Amino acid sequence: MPLGAAKQALLAAAGVATGDVVLLETYTAGGEGEKVFSNLNNADYKSMIFEFIDLHGSADDTDLTFQVRDADDDYGTINVTTSAVRVYRDQSGSSTGFGYNTAADSLAASGKIPITAGTHFGAQYALNGYMILYNPASTTYATNFVSRLSTALQTGSYPSCEWYFGGYADISKALTAIRFDFAVPDANMDTGIIRQWGVK
Repeated sequence: MPLGAAKQALLAAAGVATGDVVLLETYTAGGEGEKVFSNLNNADYKSMIFEFIDLHGSADDTDLTFQVRDADDDYGTINVTTSAVRVYRDQSGSSTGFGYNTAADSLAASGKIPITAGTHFGAQYALNGYMILYNPASTTYATNFVSRLSTALQTGSYPSCEWYFGGYADISKALTAIRFDFAVPDANMDTGIIRQWGVK
């Protein structure tokens, strides 16, 4: 499927030939509790990009999380270590911040791994951004990832908030699937899109 002009320019600037980027799946949220992408171990692709577009949850005060699995082990059994940086600014400009956020870290943690933390967004605001998994089909090295997500805090004067996460899944086996959901158990993905791109 052809890429849009903006995506072509972005990927070309990153040194990726746009013919090497393939749209693998488009998920349109409709009230599901989670979304699973189950083709991570496709050795044709060296990385997987997940693009979040206007993703809304059904509950306030929640965060987007993920879990990965391999062919043998279920979700929540693979340790994932992350680091997190948060940037925010409120509508008046009187409250701003930029810094490392230790409360958002996952240190050799299994279970749900946040890629936003303390953002407390809900139906009024959308979540937008991306996550990249590097070489998830590797059977030699741990799988690294980076993510950048933007939304608005549902507190005070609704500051803009941006999250930068990086980390790795500590396993030297091919990952087979990734699952996205919200931290609040009863929260569903009400509206929005998640696109999965494969990069050769």
